[in-house]
Amino acid sequence: SDGLNRTRFTDLHNKLEEIETGFGGPLEWEPLDIRRACRISKRMDLGGGMDEDQWDTVIETMVDSMIRMESAMRPHLNSI
Repeated sequence: SDGLNRTRFTDLHNKLEEIETGFGGPLEWEPLDIRRACRISKRMDLGGGMDEDQWDTVIETMVDSMIRMESAMRPHLNSI
């Protein structure tokens, strides 16, 4: 439900410093007020998917970020 999503987002946002430290840098915290969902993300400017010469770098960077995000979030997700 909307209320539960907002509550969980707020709970995580209250741990912003700890989560971003665990991640290794700043994240984008978006409550998305006009939608039911909220979003925590990391934007990367790597040239996009159109440049096939960069695919290996893009994939490696994205996978690394996903692993770090999961590791930084997991302890907090388990507690809410």
